[in-house]
Amino acid sequence: VGFSSPRNIGESLPWLQWIVDHYDTLPDVVVFLHGDQTAWHHAEPFDVNFLQTYTPSNVTMLSDKNCVWKADLPSRLQEEMPGLDLIYGAFWSLTFEQAFARFHMANNFICCSESMVTRQAIQRFGKPVYQQLVETMSKHGHWPWGWIMERSWQNLWGAPDPLPDRQIIQHLKQSRSANSFMVLHRSVDTPKHASSVQAVVEASAHCIDPHQHSSYLYSAEILANTYAGDPEIVPVLTELFNQLSGIGLQCLINSESKLEEITELVEDFFGMFERYLRFAPTIVLHAPTLLPTLRLWSVVIFVQQKEAVEAVIAFIESVFSHIAETKKVGRRYMDEHKASIGQMLQPHALQVAPVFVEAVFKLIAGVPTNYVQDSIPSILENIRSAFPQEFATWLEAGLGHLPPSVGSKVELQKFGEQILRGDDTQVYEAIQ
Repeated sequence: VGFSSPRNIGESLPWLQWIVDHYDTLPDVVVFLHGDQTAWHHAEPFDVNFLQTYTPSNVTMLSDKNCVWKADLPSRLQEEMPGLDLIYGAFWSLTFEQAFARFHMANNFICCSESMVTRQAIQRFGKPVYQQLVETMSKHGHWPWGWIMERSWQNLWGAPDPLPDRQIIQHLKQSRSANSFMVLHRSVDTPKHASSVQAVVEASAHCIDPHQHSSYLYSAEILANTYAGDPEIVPVLTELFNQLSGIGLQCLINSESKLEEITELVEDFFGMFERYLRFAPTIVLHAPTLLPTLRLWSVVIFVQQKEAVEAVIAFIESVFSHIAETKKVGRRYMDEHKASIGQMLQPHALQVAPVFVEAVFKLIAGVPTNYVQDSIPSILENIRSAFPQEFATWLEAGLGHLPPSVGSKVELQKFGEQILRGDDTQVYEAIQ
């Protein structure tokens, strides 16, 4: 496959489409080759017996062992960097430069695309992830995907700790037009000064229209990802977040009765909150828009457009998971940084959680979309973990919103017990 692809695409898109087409019937090991016996990155013909019999632990790159990525590689990839940051941001919440250091790629990772990959390595991501990659590549068809993926295949199938599939897909779906993404990337990267980001702030303050698609909220997400650790930029990011969240919040409040008409704004607004909470939590914790945004949960959870409600749920789960970390004090695996953030979020979430739990059960009574219904067990478990003492009272109030047709009083009591004390499977079965 791929012989007719344009040079900038190369094997990247055809190979991913092949994975999608054969995902359910993959062999134990897949060998991805260009089809040539020799090339500049492998001087000798391939050992056919090796290709037929070897089984890698996850992925083995097939170029010559001295064909490795040099330490200065990131500085030479200006045209590829927007796509690389998109891929690495989606799968690991890292820029490419951050991943290059974290995964020790310099003088260690072997170049290019030809490889042997196990079925398990490919299937560590679900088919929808590959389908979304295909869609993203098609949308940005003039990006140099052949080279972008050359820097990504080995990590795609071997690097540790990728994000959950749902978050990967959401991030890829949020990718904007190539031009706006590349202009943003260049404006904040060359040179790296607060004045470059300030220009984005000044422009963005006037550009959120609830009836138009706007890339500024997403641009703010990328800036947080890239510059949250730069003390020179943090004050500017704070101004950016406060301006954008204030404008966006007002638009949402003014349109509460017609959110289905502005789902892109819903998606971008909550996507920005989730990203800033991840990369620049202090900005979110001190934002005047935090509590009003949490109060909107009980309204936006009813949005049916999939990408919008995905962003809403991702932010909700992030908040409650941070708070749940505070309940692990004294345990071996507590994340102290995450718990400190959760401690500051807790009083805000405590104000909105009772009403939000009731909203969730109103949503159940109204027969939500399949995606939302599948997400509700996880939402309730996160709330239960964050507020174990208060959850039973909130749950009782929520159950009161279910119609009699759902079950008898005894059945509802059993249903409640499953949610209150059950494990993941029992909570899922109760909601289904």
